Amino acid sequence: AALAALFARVAGNVKPKAAQYVAKALEAVLRKVARDGAQLLLSAGVLSTLVSAGLKSAAGARDAEPDFADVLHLTVLARVLLTAPDIFGALGVAFAAAQQPAASPLAARALLIQLVDLWLDKFDAVGYSSAGPWRRKLWALSLVSLLGSGAVELSNASARLMGAAPHPHPDDEILSRLDQILNVCIDVLSELESDVGPTGSPCAAHYLPQRAASDDELAHPGGASADDGDGRQRDPFVALERTEMLSDVVHTTDLRAFLMTQMQQCASLVGPNRYQAALAAVEPAMLQHLNPSSRPPPSPPPK
Repeated sequence: AALAALFARVAGNVKPKAAQYVAKALEAVLRKVARDGAQLLLSAGVLSTLVSAGLKSAAGARDAEPDFADVLHLTVLARVLLTAPDIFGALGVAFAAAQQPAASPLAARALLIQLVDLWLDKFDAVGYSSAGPWRRKLWALSLVSLLGSGAVELSNASARLMGAAPHPHPDDEILSRLDQILNVCIDVLSELESDVGPTGSPCAAHYLPQRAASDDELAHPGGASADDGDGRQRDPFVALERTEMLSDVVHTTDLRAFLMTQMQQCASLVGPNRYQAALAAVEPAMLQHLNPSSRPPPSPPPK
């Protein structure tokens, strides 16, 4: 309760320079206990605060946060969507109800579309710091999840809370943005596959504590061994943090394979006609880049 109260007090209420430390703490909780952490942040009103900040930015409000802070907030929301889609669905319902007590499932879906547009619009604002590649991959994974399993879980949670019939397939508004989502994936894959890091994964080379430099330290975090090669002792906390982040879903999930799986689920969920209509808006070269060894995932046979 004390932790929730602290997060509720500081989230969205600090200067942009301090926002990075708040976001890092929020993500540490979500990385450690994804669903319970998301539920904690939802109950404390933290997630709604982050949504409000994003919508201010989308509306061009004079008191909107700068892009740097928006990216931090949207990264936290992306992690909730990816790792706890049912909680994200509950967030949509709670936020819509707070704005309009008689809110319908359509209002919750409209909020999702606004956030999707923000992720797409702010993608280039993620920047090229050491955290940039990692954040872009997280955003891509979250957007892709809306094409398949994530859409189903989110919809079922929203419908259950509102006492409405579920909408167990990707929304037409999401499908209409398929080309933009795939373009994001191509950007991320091109970036990750062009710069392989020391552990064999490009993602591992970025947004990990820089002073935990050796595989030996990963295998024995906190060991009282050597220095960093420049006379400085290694920080055991940095080694532990790096080890934890190497098990993060952003690091362990293969974006290309995840995309193919979600596209196949999408084809099954929406049926051949809607699926082919969505693919028709995507450049063939883009589909070939994403899956060079085969054609796009086939549509299921008509029922």
